[in-house]
Amino acid sequence: MVFRPFIHENQKKIKILIPECYTGLIESGNVIPIPEVQLDKKKLPTTSLNKKIFKDSYYAVCDLNRMFNPTAVYVAIKSNAEMKIGFKTKHSDHFYNLQISVKNKDDIESGYLNIRNLLEIDIKKSVELKDKITQQID
Repeated sequence: MVFRPFIHENQKKIKILIPECYTGLIESGNVIPIPEVQLDKKKLPTTSLNKKIFKDSYYAVCDLNRMFNPTAVYVAIKSNAEMKIGFKTKHSDHFYNLQISVKNKDDIESGYLNIRNLLEIDIKKSVELKDKITQQID
């Protein structure tokens, strides 16, 4: 699992939205399960699920779905996150400002590695900036 170590190391910084039936696959306290009954006919979150998802603000949103997923796209757009990462598709320019291109479905693992690397670089930069600001204040 490409993201398992990354999730473990950054548990306090990450929220994971995942279909409720897959919650057992993720060992993190920051999982927001998405029950099928809390999605409308278009697969968009209901008001109660929206409140749960958007009670926090997000710096980065990653859609790990290789194909178009209306729930994930909705969350990416509505989140107002600065960094929106997703896979390159016919319409992905409308949703994501960072897009990962994979030539075929066998390359999906390399796509996930690229996403993880982008997130690791960004988290490292934010920690370094925070340390720098703290040193200046002291």
